[in-house]
Amino acid sequence: MKNILCLLILTITLLTSCRNESTERQLINDAEALLETKPDSAYLLLDSITMADNLSDKLLARWCMLYGKAADKVFKDMPYVPQLVRARTWYEKHGTPYEQAQIGLFLGRSYVEDREYTKAMDAYAQALEVAERSKEYNVAGYICSYMGDLYDLKGFFQETFDKYNQSVDYFLKADNKRSYALAQKFMARTLAFEDSCSLALDYLLKADSIVAGLQDSSAISAIANGLGNIYGMLGDTAKAEMYHLKSLEVDSLEMGPSYLALSELYMDMGNLEKARLYLDKSRRMPVTNSNTPITSLYMEHEIEKRSSNMEQALSILEQYVEKADSIHNATIHLDVLDAEKRYNHVVLLNENARLHNNNLMALIIIVIFIGIGLLLCLIVLYYNNRKNKMLYAQEVKLKENEEKIVTLSYELEKKEKRD
Repeated sequence: MKNILCLLILTITLLTSCRNESTERQLINDAEALLETKPDSAYLLLDSITMADNLSDKLLARWCMLYGKAADKVFKDMPYVPQLVRARTWYEKHGTPYEQAQIGLFLGRSYVEDREYTKAMDAYAQALEVAERSKEYNVAGYICSYMGDLYDLKGFFQETFDKYNQSVDYFLKADNKRSYALAQKFMARTLAFEDSCSLALDYLLKADSIVAGLQDSSAISAIANGLGNIYGMLGDTAKAEMYHLKSLEVDSLEMGPSYLALSELYMDMGNLEKARLYLDKSRRMPVTNSNTPITSLYMEHEIEKRSSNMEQALSILEQYVEKADSIHNATIHLDVLDAEKRYNHVVLLNENARLHNNNLMALIIIVIFIGIGLLLCLIVLYYNNRKNKMLYAQEVKLKENEEKIVTLSYELEKKEKRD
């Protein structure tokens, strides 16, 4: 009876817990195949799975890993924290050290997006410990870089510099030359903000020598732009202009900020005509950074003010303030929308958990009633079987008595005949 009941419970549980994930699994497979060549398409496929929380732990973990990598390539947000927590739990039991460290990095970044900075640092530290222990130096370098970003956000100069420096060491061990060079750019930027421009220049020149042999236009442009800014801060306008122009030559995707840097450079030199020229060029370039147009307005205000066109400068300043307020309000609106989206996700997650618990409770009740029914059936069967055995025993005994009577009758007849 006990074995039958356990088998029934196991069967019902398996039947109710299993769901068809073939559609989601196929979408994830397709996204994985497109991740390197068409990351935007991969991201859209993964993002189309709207109820990822309902996936099994194994499939959700895989979805989170691919989603994080795709989001990285197309500059989108990470998966939600509860999803990544489940994914990290699964990878801790079944994943490789690289997967454990990588998913921990994604979890930390998701906490940052939620402005949970302490939890983010804890997630980074845990992921870094795994990466260091398993000698996954490349992912360790990225973890340190994001830890440096978080320290920078909180205004801790020494901790920021130390983490970027640590990331440089790890990228060197991983032979990731591109990230090794860009990490030195981050170190240089940190030093420049602390007025250590000469030391920052040393790091940038070293980074420039590394990216020169990589044939990577975006990395070369980023380092050249940094050198242009540093030379500008040092007052070497000729080299500042040379490197800004080099940045424009090798990468045409984001030319607006470089033209604005040149405009500011010439404005500080007093060459307002050339400052206007580069300001005009910056406005003709497509931009992806929403801050570029507002920076352009402020630059125009400064140029007109230095040209003693005070009325025009005041008018442009008013436009700048209006635009800044508009961007500020839009940012607040986006933050509110994002917060609402994340809140709705938590509500949906809690509702799913509540429904799951209700379904589980209903299942338990059904199993209990079925168990009681089975128990009653077994009791009835037991008593029927016992009754049948008793009847059979009585029949046997009755038959034996009849046989005894027949035997006695026969002996009695024989005795009477002798007498």
